[in-house]
Amino acid sequence: MASTSGSRGQTSPILHTRLDDDQMFEDHYEIKSKIGKGTFGVVYEVVHKIKNKKAACKIVMRAIAGHAHLTLLEREMDILKLVKHDHIIKLHEIFETPKKMMLVMELCAGELSKVLKERRRFEEQDVKTVMSRLCDAISYLHKIDIMHRDLKLENVLTAANPDDPQDQLYVKVTDFGLSVKKEGVGQENMKMDKCGTPNYMAPEIIDSKCYSEKCDVWALGVMMFYLISGTLPFQASSESKLHELIKEAAILLQFEKDTVWAGISEEAKDLLLKMLDRNPAHRVTAQEALNHKWLTGKNQQKNVLELMREYLAESTKGVETVNEDNGSANNHGSSCASAPTQRKKEKPSSASNDSHRPNSSGSASAGNTSFRNGQDKQDKNSESERKAKKLVQSTPNLLTVPLQRPRRRSDESISSAAVKNMNRSSSSSSLSSKSWDSITSETSRTRVRPNSNNQLNTTSTNNTNKSAKYQSKSRRK
Repeated sequence: MASTSGSRGQTSPILHTRLDDDQMFEDHYEIKSKIGKGTFGVVYEVVHKIKNKKAACKIVMRAIAGHAHLTLLEREMDILKLVKHDHIIKLHEIFETPKKMMLVMELCAGELSKVLKERRRFEEQDVKTVMSRLCDAISYLHKIDIMHRDLKLENVLTAANPDDPQDQLYVKVTDFGLSVKKEGVGQENMKMDKCGTPNYMAPEIIDSKCYSEKCDVWALGVMMFYLISGTLPFQASSESKLHELIKEAAILLQFEKDTVWAGISEEAKDLLLKMLDRNPAHRVTAQEALNHKWLTGKNQQKNVLELMREYLAESTKGVETVNEDNGSANNHGSSCASAPTQRKKEKPSSASNDSHRPNSSGSASAGNTSFRNGQDKQDKNSESERKAKKLVQSTPNLLTVPLQRPRRRSDESISSAAVKNMNRSSSSSSLSSKSWDSITSETSRTRVRPNSNNQLNTTSTNNTNKSAKYQSKSRRK
C-alpha cells in the first residue's frame, strides 16, 4: 500500500482568465466526451492541445445557475486555490466568459459510491486504506481552518495513483461548494447555518447549534460505517425520524443486530464510536482519528478528556473501597465492644488462680485493645471533623466582613508629656507604690499640667490619694 501522507506546501498560482467568448478556451483545450451532468452544468473530458494532458472541465451556465449557485461556485474556486494535497482534487485553470464559468481540474476515474455499489461492502483492510487517506486530507483542511461541511461518498472520487497503477482506492475529496474558511478558533468563529446532506449531518447541525469542524469528523464516521456494512447507519422514512435517530446515535445496538460487525476488529469499532459520538466535545478530531491504533497499528496517546475520565473512575473506586473498609471495621468494632459486657456477667475466678494461670488469649486481648484504641482515634477524628465543619459553616466569610478600626481606650488618651511628667514626679511623691490603673483612671478625667518644679498639680495628687484610700477600704471590706 502506498504512503497515505499527502503532499503539502504552497500552491502555485492558478490562472484565472476572463474571455469575451469561448474561442480562446477552444484554442487551448479540445473537448472530448461528456463525463457527467449536474443541475447547473456539465463535466467534460478535455485534452490540453500543447501539453497533451487529460483533464476534466466543469462548465456552468450563468443564466441557469443563478446568483446563489454562482456564489457557491466562487467559494469553491477560492478554496481550491488555497489547498494542495494528494487526496484533494486539484484545480488547474479557470476561464470565465459573460455566459459561462469553466473550471479545469484533474481527471478522476469515478465516484467512491459507485465502487461501493459494485462491491456491496468493503473489506476491513480496504476501509482502513480509504479512511487513512480521507482523515489525512480532512486533517489538512482543518489545520488551515477550512470546513468542508458536505462530506459524503458521492463527493469522494477515485483517481489513478501515480506511484501504484494497481491502486484502485486512491481517493480525492471534491465539491467544496458548501465549504467555508474560518477566521480562527473560538465561539465567535463557529457556524450555525444548516447545510449538508441529511444522512451525513451531525447532531449539532440538526439541533441548529453552533458547530465546528467536528461535523466533518461525524461525516467521516458515517462513511466508514457505510463502507464496512454496506448500509448507512441512520435511515428512516421521514426526515423527522431520521433526525431522532441521528440524535440518539445508538451505534452499539447496530453492532449487536448486524452480523457483519461480528468479524470486525475491536479497534475499528472503537474508532467508529469515537467519530460518531453525539457530543462534539467528546468526539475525536481528524488528526486524532488519523493517529488511532486501527490506522497506525500503534497505541494512541490519550487526550485530556480520556485521562480525566480515567482519573475520575479511579477516584470513585478508591472512595468505594474506603467506605467498604469503614463499614466492615464498624461491624467488627461492634462485635468486639459486646465482648467485654459478656465477660462482666460471668463470675470472676480467684486472683490466685488467675495469677498462676497462663494467659492463652493474651494476643487476642492485645489485638482487641489495639483495635479499640484505633476505633477511639477514629471516633475522635470524626468528632473533630464534625466540629470543623460546624465552625466553617458558622464562621462568616471574611471577604464579606468589612474591616473595622479598633477603638482607642480611654487610658490611651494621656498625652506623652503627661506620662513624662508623671515619671519624673514619681521619685519625689512616691507614686510608684500606687497602681497604674488608678493613676490613669483619674488623670484621664483631669488635664495634666506640668509646674515649674516639674511636679503634678495638687488637684491631681489629691485625687490620686483619694482613689488610693478608696481602694484600700474596698480591700478591707
